[in-house]
Amino acid sequence: NNFKAIGYHGTDDKDLKIDYNLPENDVFLGRGFYIWRDSYERAKSWKNSKYIYEVEVSCLKSEMLNFTSEAWNNELDIMKLYLRYFKPKSIYFGEFIDFLIDEMDVDIKLVTIMDLKNRQTKIHIQDPKEESNKTIFSYGDIQMCVKNNSVLSKDIQKVSDES
Repeated sequence: NNFKAIGYHGTDDKDLKIDYNLPENDVFLGRGFYIWRDSYERAKSWKNSKYIYEVEVSCLKSEMLNFTSEAWNNELDIMKLYLRYFKPKSIYFGEFIDFLIDEMDVDIKLVTIMDLKNRQTKIHIQDPKEESNKTIFSYGDIQMCVKNNSVLSKDIQKVSDES
C-alpha cells in the first residue's frame, strides 16, 4: 500500500540543499526536510519565502506516521507511548520521533500532521434557525517531514523564483 503526495518547500536559499540532520532539536516533527502538502501558498507565506520548490514523495504506508488519517498504522500506539513516558519528562514530540528512528531502529521515513493554527469557524448549516446547532469548519494545511531521500520519488523542482 503506497502513499503519494506533492509538497512544497519555501526558503530563501537559491540553491536548495537538503540536510536531514537539520534543524537540530526541532520540537515539531524532529529532524528532516519540511514541506506543505498540496499547499504552494503556505510554502510561499512561510517566512515570506523567495523560492518555492515542488517535491513528490512516495513511500509504503507502513513506513510513515500519518496523523491526518483515521486509518491507523502505528500512530495511536506511538502517541500513547509518547504521552505516557516521554511527555512527562519534557521531551518534545519531534525528539521522541528521532529517538525512535535513531535508537530503536523504527523505520519511519515520512511524518504527516495537520497544522490548524487555530483557524476555525462555526457556521449554521444543519439548521440556520437553531443557534446551538453549528458545524465547525477547520482551515489548515498538512505539514510533512521527510526523514530520508528514499521518499523523494522525483527530482525537486524550483517552481517560483523571486530574485
